[in-house]
Amino acid sequence: MNDNKKNFKKACYEGDMAQVKKLLSQGIDLNETNQYGETLFSETAENLMIDEEPWRHQVVKLLLDQGGDPNLLDEVQQGSLTMAMLRMDAEMIELLCEYGAKPNAYAGFLETVEDTLLDWALFEYPYQMGDYRMKLPEEPTEDDTKDVDSLIGYFQRMAEKYNLKEPKHLFVLRKFGARTWRELNEGG
Repeated sequence: MNDNKKNFKKACYEGDMAQVKKLLSQGIDLNETNQYGETLFSETAENLMIDEEPWRHQVVKLLLDQGGDPNLLDEVQQGSLTMAMLRMDAEMIELLCEYGAKPNAYAGFLETVEDTLLDWALFEYPYQMGDYRMKLPEEPTEDDTKDVDSLIGYFQRMAEKYNLKEPKHLFVLRKFGARTWRELNEGG
């Protein structure tokens, strides 16, 4: 990796917007891929999310404004939107989708055609918020599991009742058209 890229990543991770802008003006290619097919944009955005840097949204917005493409996926069909979902970062999901990220283009956990990013997100919420059996404090009713929006409503009720992180990220994914594999194949 050349010094400009190292300095660019360092500036992003430190929230040094002036240095990020300066290095971008020197020709940093945000959509250049590494040996894993991951773009510099995606790698940088993902690392900012992992560390939950307070300036992550501001830096990612700048990178998107400068041409970072949220739809360029790595070799396993994942990218910045995948990490935003895993971090349950609703604000980042909204930002990426406003800049054109297509949630239904991303692979799910199984990396198959029968698993979407939303399928993964619906699995991931009780995995992160539940007990060791991936169960939330109360079992869902039949009505809670009749469709995706009812299930998300159940997650929201559990969050409110048991002081869990709210599933805002799921509402944002739905707002931007995210569908499960079943919904996509049933035309829903």
